[in-house]
Parts: sequence; structure tokens; C-alpha cells
Amino acid sequence: MVELVIGIGNRLRSDDGVGPRLAEEVEAWGLSGVESMAVPQLTPELAPRLAACARVLFIDAWLVDGVDASAAAAPLLESLEALELSAAPPSRFSHHSTPQALLQLAEGLYGQRPEAWWLRVPAHGLELGEQLSPATAAQLVPARRALRCWLDRDA
Repeated sequence: MVELVIGIGNRLRSDDGVGPRLAEEVEAWGLSGVESMAVPQLTPELAPRLAACARVLFIDAWLVDGVDASAAAAPLLESLEALELSAAPPSRFSHHSTPQALLQLAEGLYGQRPEAWWLRVPAHGLELGEQLSPATAAQLVPARRALRCWLDRDA
């Protein structure tokens, strides 16, 4: 079974594009057994793809409230954590989903749920633009390290 990396975000909203940027890097690495995709948001149409995977890593920007750019030297990258299914059922009428809702949908419809992880990269600005803020750009190195660690888990 394949491993899937999903980068979530809008690359036209500055730091919100960090997920798609990292997902495209993974795709460029050309790793066997690893698929990667960049999406602006999670939608129910992804459920069958999740059901066909052994593991999935969601990468998304995490808006850092109350932290100024001078704190960028501090390690703000959250550790990879296993996602737990929420008790609340996913909305059937929303076209925007959470990782947990998609996992529930995959399990409910296809009887399969991959092992899931979430890498949240600190974001400091969501203004219009394609460039990452200096503080978020500084987090690319530890984010890549976390990605490699996740991908090399069985190595």
C-alpha cells in the first residue's frame, strides 16, 4: 500500500501555501511507494484515496497567534502526532473537511482507515502574496526534517 502526503493550503495567501509547497517537494523527490498531492482544502472526494493508503501525512499551516517574527529562531514546528477520530460525525453537507472527518468518511464508506499524521508548520501571515514570511520560511528546514523522519519511519 502507498503512503500519501497531502499539502493543504492556498499558495496565494503567503504562509498558507507552505503545505502545498512541501507536498510538491515530496513529489519531486520521486520516492517509491510515496504519492503526494497539493490541495487548497480537504474535500470528501479524497476519502477513496485515503482508504487505499497505508499511511497519510497531512501538512498544513498553523497560524501562530501572538508570536512575532523575532521568535522565529525558537522551534515552532509541532511534532508529528497521530490523529484521533472525533466523536462527532462529519457534516454531509460541507465541501470543506477536516483530516478527522475524511478519515471517518474513508472508514465508514470503504472500511479502511490509514494510519494518519498531521504536520503543522507555523504561519505568521496570510496576506495576499506567493512568498512565505521570513519566519515561516525559516521553518522549512525543520519541516523537511520532520517529513523525512515520517517517510523513513520503516527504514
